[in-house]
Amino acid sequence: KSAAGSEMHLEAACAMLGVMGPSLSDSSKWCAHELKTVTDVFNDLEAMSKDAANYSLRIRCLMRDTLELRLAEWKQRANLATAKPTVLAARDELDKMDHAGKRGNGTVDDWIDPEFIATFAKLDHHVELLETKEEKNNRARKLISLNAVLGSKSVMVIVNSANLRGFVSLFQEHFADVEVSTLEFGHDEGERRASIDAFESGRSRVFIVAGEVCTRREFDFSVAPQVLINFDFPATVQLFVYRMHKRAEGGTALYTFLCPASDAKHTVQLCSVLEAVRHKIPDGLLVLRDKQLAKAGKLRSDAEECDNWRQGAAPPPAPSRSGREAAGSTKVMANFTMRSRGDEDRRKQRTHKAEMSVT
Repeated sequence: KSAAGSEMHLEAACAMLGVMGPSLSDSSKWCAHELKTVTDVFNDLEAMSKDAANYSLRIRCLMRDTLELRLAEWKQRANLATAKPTVLAARDELDKMDHAGKRGNGTVDDWIDPEFIATFAKLDHHVELLETKEEKNNRARKLISLNAVLGSKSVMVIVNSANLRGFVSLFQEHFADVEVSTLEFGHDEGERRASIDAFESGRSRVFIVAGEVCTRREFDFSVAPQVLINFDFPATVQLFVYRMHKRAEGGTALYTFLCPASDAKHTVQLCSVLEAVRHKIPDGLLVLRDKQLAKAGKLRSDAEECDNWRQGAAPPPAPSRSGREAAGSTKVMANFTMRSRGDEDRRKQRTHKAEMSVT
């Protein structure tokens, strides 16, 4: 099919691959020929995601999201109800951080569209570390008061759907005289059009948009805000940069709120992007990034020690520690030793039963 006629099919294919991906990547379920076919499909998808001449930006981003999910071994689709042994937690966490690190290798253009980066570089960007939701609410209220109320500027706030209603209520409580428009997935076409028209015409100086819909084509609007507040950081740095490409333009004042407790996992990639576009990086963000990198190194070391123990090597001498840290390390090693002995006992029992059956 032609590129234009196939976009609808590509969108359906990306949705299907996002659901079936873990099964398609399972080598125990498919023969070598079938696995090669699956690999060829993803290779074709990667080639099409770079074809800006024949495919729209939205479809290319959908394809890249699918490829990113595959690269992360479909971890977003994992069944968290299945618990893993405590001793393997370090290995699991290390795998996640390794995949995050792969995105940060090389140049930023290797993992984010250069067109998005070019738009992002033109923005007046401010990253702010805020510990609690209350701090984020207070800071957003001050920015709205300074820009929309006193400065008569248009302000857009991007909030996760789960927090949108609460933020709107807070806004109406403090800014009863300021007209506000909202845009969320549950709006029908009439409500959606009315909200967008109010913002584009200037009747509403404040536009509160759910993060889940702010980049969708059916929710597009033609006017970029003068001030854009990222109240909640999205699921990936790639999506964050794409949001800015869609909703901001040169000269837009961009404020990004980061919560260290929940957003620390994004700091390595985010710092790479900020360095590439020469945006200012707060000292606190650099500290968080360094902690993430140090954590990755520590987890890698722990995972290597676990592998050595499983192969029968003597555990390395533990460094002298005191207090709760030493007690925690001793407990982990004791649990691992007990589990290994239990596995050995069960293996001997199975061997004995098999020998008795043969006899």
